[in-house]
Amino acid sequence: MWVASRGVSWFAVDGPEQAEEMFWRLASDPPRQWALEFGHSDRTVTDPRDLDDGDVAWSLRAEVNLLVGRAVLQWLPDDMIGIEPGVPACHVPVEIWEEAPPTPAIVRPADQARVTPGTACRAVVEYVTTGKRPTCVEWVAG
Repeated sequence: MWVASRGVSWFAVDGPEQAEEMFWRLASDPPRQWALEFGHSDRTVTDPRDLDDGDVAWSLRAEVNLLVGRAVLQWLPDDMIGIEPGVPACHVPVEIWEEAPPTPAIVRPADQARVTPGTACRAVVEYVTTGKRPTCVEWVAG
């Protein structure tokens, strides 16, 4: 089963179409600056809240800031950062929330935010479709 997370909330993802919908729904909630993770579990449950951390292999992390139109895309198994060809580094450091405020935000260097939110979503859909590292971006060491 595919699983998405934002903070301490986990969601079942039934396939590529739902992955796209889930990406935009989770990323668009205020403050519109969220860290999202996507992974797979060999354990099938009705409610993803019944899964433990050890049940899910988290592979793709998208730190999406819709306010500046950039995302930091990470392939967790190899600690790689996604780069979208032709997209320059963000003009400001990118602030991301793992949990709702007042939890402190993570600030990513501007040069790591080299993916647009649309391409980050395509990477999530590709990952859920293939189960492999997305090819819609280039990967560099993190």
